[in-house]
Amino acid sequence: MNALIGTRLYHLRTDRGMSQAAVASILGLKDRQSVQAMESGARAVKAEELLKLSEFFGVPMDFFADPFQLVQKADFFCRCHETVDESELSAFRDTFRAWIGAFRALALDTGTLPALLGRIGIDMRSSFEEADSVATRLARQRNSGQALVLSEIVENEFSTVVIMTNRDTRISSVACRTPDMYAVVLNAALPPDELDRELVHGLFRLLTWDSLPPSANTVSSGRRQEKAERLAARFSETFLGELRKAGALDNSVPFRPRLFSKRFLAPFAAAIADGKVSVRKAAGALGVTIDELKAMLASHGLEAAFDL
Repeated sequence: MNALIGTRLYHLRTDRGMSQAAVASILGLKDRQSVQAMESGARAVKAEELLKLSEFFGVPMDFFADPFQLVQKADFFCRCHETVDESELSAFRDTFRAWIGAFRALALDTGTLPALLGRIGIDMRSSFEEADSVATRLARQRNSGQALVLSEIVENEFSTVVIMTNRDTRISSVACRTPDMYAVVLNAALPPDELDRELVHGLFRLLTWDSLPPSANTVSSGRRQEKAERLAARFSETFLGELRKAGALDNSVPFRPRLFSKRFLAPFAAAIADGKVSVRKAAGALGVTIDELKAMLASHGLEAAFDL
């Protein structure tokens, strides 16, 4: 626990641009060495010190002790209906952030966090033909020879976690990146073809985040964003076309999205089975009941190692 609290303190301090001496002053300590010992886990943080830190930094107490809290910087790009206002988007991002935080903590613990894929060379100077070329190359080199549904291709071959949700049908997709993982949240109610386009669109945004920085959501307009959206649409169309032409997409049965995804839920199932997290905490992190969690695990072929 000391190590976790120390890591959280380090992230808060450095994120706010503060020195160890400044934190020591807040806590009434004589020197920065005490803070250094806290951050390394060599010294426990007292309850009254945690309270002071919580009040000063404006974070809840459980920020320091809950491993599911995501402390890393997380960037989001949302595609949504124009009726969605900023407060609604903010609430959804908070929900998504909680899901990602829980998944990341359990995936790190079970050694199943996907390794980040590199970027692709498309920027504002790129032509639509260049987007075609990159999409064709990626589709051809990533085709394993086995027909899969698109979400499995994106998860298995592009190291991107796919999360299906029915939280707000006005939000089509959300792409998210942290320093060590990619994820795309999709509206499970979308028609199959539109769902595929949104997923590839999200993948494109993740792979071009630095060269084509997106605004927070597509309600924002502007010439730069408009071209980026057109490049993303062109990339999606070509990528999907190449996969279909190669027979890489499994269309043998109608695709019926199940909530979350097997890749996303697997660390939860493993952690529950190993006794590393309680069923109640896992369900709470996902915002579902224990009954719903068991049903979701079963729908993805994951064993629910607990009784109701």
